[in-house]
This record gives sequence, C-alpha cells and structure tokens, in this order.
Amino acid sequence: PQNRALSALVESNPDLDPSSADDQGEIIMRYALNTLYYATDGPFWENDDGWTTSGHPCDPEWFGISCAQGFPISLVLESNYMANREGITRVLPSEVSALSTLIEFRLFDHLLSGSIPPSLGTMSNLGRLELIRLNLVGPVYQESFSEFASLEVLDLEDNQLSGQVDSRIGMLTTLSALNIASNQIGGAIPTELGNLSLLQLLRFEGNQLLTDFPSTLSRLTELRELRGSENDFKTTLPDIFGPLTSLETLDLSDNFLNGVIPSSLFNLPSLISLNLGLNDFDDNIPTEVDLPSLEELFVFDMFAPFILTPDFPLAFVRIPSLTTLDIGGNDFGGPPPPADDLLPLEAFLARDSDFVGELPTEYGLLSNVVTLDLSNNDFSGQIPSELGLLVSLVSLQLADNAFEDRIPSELGLLTNLSLLTLGRNEALSGEIPMELSGATSLAFLSVDKTAVSGEFPTFLPPSIEQLLINETSIGGELPTTIDRLDGLKGLYAAGSALNGTLPIELGSLTDLVALDITRPSDGSNVLSGTLPTEFGLLTKLVTLELGNNELNGTIPTELATCSGLRNLELDGNELTGTIPTQLGSELNLLEELELDRNQLSSAIPTELGLLSALILLALEINDLVGTMPSEICLLRFQNLENLQVDCGDADGQDANPEVSCPGNCCTSC
Repeated sequence: PQNRALSALVESNPDLDPSSADDQGEIIMRYALNTLYYATDGPFWENDDGWTTSGHPCDPEWFGISCAQGFPISLVLESNYMANREGITRVLPSEVSALSTLIEFRLFDHLLSGSIPPSLGTMSNLGRLELIRLNLVGPVYQESFSEFASLEVLDLEDNQLSGQVDSRIGMLTTLSALNIASNQIGGAIPTELGNLSLLQLLRFEGNQLLTDFPSTLSRLTELRELRGSENDFKTTLPDIFGPLTSLETLDLSDNFLNGVIPSSLFNLPSLISLNLGLNDFDDNIPTEVDLPSLEELFVFDMFAPFILTPDFPLAFVRIPSLTTLDIGGNDFGGPPPPADDLLPLEAFLARDSDFVGELPTEYGLLSNVVTLDLSNNDFSGQIPSELGLLVSLVSLQLADNAFEDRIPSELGLLTNLSLLTLGRNEALSGEIPMELSGATSLAFLSVDKTAVSGEFPTFLPPSIEQLLINETSIGGELPTTIDRLDGLKGLYAAGSALNGTLPIELGSLTDLVALDITRPSDGSNVLSGTLPTEFGLLTKLVTLELGNNELNGTIPTELATCSGLRNLELDGNELTGTIPTQLGSELNLLEELELDRNQLSSAIPTELGLLSALILLALEINDLVGTMPSEICLLRFQNLENLQVDCGDADGQDANPEVSCPGNCCTSC
C-alpha cells in the first residue's frame, strides 16, 4: 500500500515539491491518507469520493474528512466496506499516525487484520479514537498511548483483542468513555482504572474477565454507565457503589456472581436501569429500596429457588418511576404479583417463574403495559377476556402454560398487538376467533401444540408475517384466498390437519421465507396433488418442508429459481421422474436436500456435485440407478456429512445395488 500511495500522490499532484517547506505538510498528509486508503482496500469502499485525487483533502469532495484551517480534524469511515475479497490483506497502517491534526478518528466495520498500530499515541491532538468491528488482534494498550494528551473517548468494541488490560491504561486520565466490550480480554480489571476520575462510561462486557472487581472503581464518581455482562466473574460483588451517585445504567448480567448483593446498590439516586440477571446471588433483596429514578429492572434467573414473599418483588414494583420489570427464571412457586402493584409498568416479564393458579382478571387493568410475558409458567384456567382492555399492548406471551378453553375473542380489540404466543397450552381449544382480524398490527401468532381446531384462518389481518399452527387440529385444504396474507414470511403447519392440494395462490406470497407442512409418519391428514410450478415465484424462500405426504408428479424445475433455498425436504411422497439438474446448478446455498422415499428414477445428476454447502443428501428408497457421480463424492471432503442412497447392504457390498457407490462415498445404503 505504501508504494501505491506514493505513486498516486506523484501522479495526482506532480507540482508538490518535497524540498519546499510549504508543501511538506500537504505531502505528509496526502501520503498518510493514501496509505490508509490502499491498506484498507479503498478501491472497494462503498464511497471513496475524492480519495487519491488531485483535489485537496479538505475539499468537500473527499468522503469522510472534515477540516479546519486547511488540515483534517475529523476522519470518519463508518460501515464503508463493500466486499470481503478473498486473499486480500487489509491492515490499519502506522502511517495514519502522521495525521497529527486529527481530533477525531472513527473507523467502523472494515474487515482488517493485524493489531492496533503502536504509533497511534503520537496523535497528540486526538480526542476521540473509535476502532469498532475491525477484527483487530493483540493487546488493548499500546506503548505510545501514554502520549495521548487530550483523549476523551477510546472505543475498541467488537474486535479480537486479547491478553490482560495493561495497568498503564490508568494514565489516560482525560478519558470520559472507555469501551473494550466484545473482545477476548482475560485476567483482571486493573485497579488503576480507579485513576480515571472523569470516566462517565465504562464497558467491558462480552470478554473473559475472571477475578474481582477492584474496590478502586468506587472512585469513579462521574460514572453514568457501567456494563460488565457476559464475562466469567466467579466472585462476590464488592460494596463499591455508594459513591457512584451519578450512575444511571448498571448491567452485570450473565456472569457467575454470587453471595450477597451489596446494599449500596439499592440506594443509587440516579440509577435508571439495573440488570443483575443470570447470576447466582443470595436472596437478600431488602424490603425497602431507595432508587427514585429506576425505570428498568432485570433480575431474571438470579436466585436459587425461593418462594415469593410480600417483600419481593414488591419492594421494586412500588418504585413510582419503574416502567420495566423482568423477574423471569426465578422459581417463585406461588401466585403472580397483584395487579395493583404493577399498574405503573409498561413491561412486565415473568417467563419461567413457576407462577401457579389462574391469571388474575385484574391484569386487564394494567393500562400502561406494552409488553406482557408470562410464558413457561403453570397458569391454568381460562385466559382472561379482560386482557382485551390492554389497548397499549404490543407483545403478549402466554405460551407454555396450562391454559384451557377458548382463545378470548376480545384479543381482537388490541389494535397495537404485534406478537401473540399461545402455543404449548395443550388444553387450549376451539377455533382461532375471527375477531382477531381486528388486531390490525398482528405480525406473529403461535397456537402450536394446542387443541385449537377449525379451518385455516385466512381472516387474519394482512399484517401477519409468522403463523405457527404446528400440531393443531386446524385442517381442511389451504384456501385459494391465502393470497390475502400477502405479507406472510413463515407458515409452520407441521403435524396439523391440513390436507388436499396446494393452491397455486401460494406463489403470490412473495415474501415467504419458510413453508413447513410436514406430516408426521403416523398422521392421517395428507397433502396430495402436484407441486405448483408457481413455487418458483417464491424467490425469498429459504426452507421448504413438505415431507411424508402424498404429493405426486414431477419436481418442478421452477424450484431452481428459489436461489436462497437452504432446506428442501420433499421426502416420503410419491414424486416421479428425474431429479432436475437445475437443483444442482442454481441452488448453491442448499444445505439439506431430502428426496428419499419417492419414486424418482434415472441417474443421479452430476450437477448435484456443485452444491458445495450441502450437509445432507438423502436419495434412498427411490428407483435411481447408475453410479454415484464422483462430483458428489468429492463433496464428502467439504461439508457433506450424510449421503444416503440405495447402494446395497450396510457395507455397500451388494452384488447388484441400484446405485453403485464407490469407496466410502456414501454414509448410508
């Protein structure tokens, strides 16, 4: 890149004189920018306007650069990389440190390799350094970082940086934000972080940090946001929070923190969001808390099993400012909190909490609630019709309980409802109420594994995108009016009572990504007739599963236009004819192709050997003949794990197999 940078500089600006003091600054600036351009595969940026041209870098034509007094002060290249070209090495070159006038340097989402240039610290004017999602490796701290005189923001999120955090990071006393989240950093948090007295944001989540939180963090009295989730902390939490009176967000979820929760955590006047979920704390929630600003509380899956008492979670829900409460994953083993104590909430999340009994009808008074998740509990009885009064409700999750009787028609009054999960309530019965057509925002509906019956609900609003009716008694033929649901992306009806022919109108569902109407091997309701050629119009289709039915005729060649297909399962039908060669030449993303247990004939097409992503190829119990093409056998050295065909006995040694399978090519005969 250095040679290309110099050549571009000479070609675009031949009048610049290296011996002239007036030109030397511009030459250095242009060379540094050109080197950055070529080292990061600049010709393949999405926008490289102005770069390496004769115009001055401070002209507006140069993309991503802002200047003052003729020199760059800001360089921002965010999500500007267009393609990952194989065999091309891209690095962040050390020459970029020659841009000594920069105050802000931000580089996002460029696929680089290598480490942070050791010389970056010589950019003494730099106040903001963000190198995010660049695939950088090596240590966080570089020797020259001690030379930063004005650095306020250091953001190295989502790279592959490793090792321990160097204690000298505590010398960057001008920092107000330090973000090293989503790397591979291990070891301990250096005690020297306590020297960063101006720090307002500290993020180290998504690493492999192990040891104690240093008590020196209590010195960070300006701290507003502290995130340390998804590490490997196996320790108690020290009582360091009392002085952090400016703290607004604290997230220490998904660790192995244990012992007593520090009492100082419950007396933070500015705290807005607190997340302690997925830890192993003792049950020591106090009966009184002083968190006057708290709006979001996440304590899901936090304690060893205990029985709900009046002191928990009521000590929290009585905080007037609280709008979000997540207490899921705690084995309360009793009734849910009274509705009166939840009235201010906008989100109440209590999945997997072992609540029992009937759902109180008073929950229909939670007029502020937008999200209500009570899934995976032991609620019984009817779903209260009063839930239809929750006009602000966007998400209602009641799956995995023991609700019975019918789905309340009053849910159709919820015009803001987008997500409704009722699946795996085995005693839930009746039909999907036609009144749900009034839920005009409904995008996701699941009634899978229930006793719900009736015909296919084409009356659902056009907003529906995902419909789960697996293992229900919803039956009859798919109606030709299914094209009313023109926004449908996923139809999951495996094990339902649907039968008859597939309407050609399915081809009108051009947003469809997944269609699954697999019949269980012991099911009595089956699809019949031919596969519509109109399936070829479903260009967004990723999954097509129609196994164990009685479909007949040939496999339409039009399926090959569904170029995004990853799973094609037509096994256990009565399909005849040959395997279309186009399936191999066009469906290059295909991972699973199941055509077994049909009546397909002739030779196996060599074009299937083009399916380099293929993991499973099932062709057994057909009338195929000939030799397994070597092109397919070669896939066994790539991703193909299972290759099943009628090649004789278990060892493939039958004297007269229908398909000859050489060597260890086939995995099952």
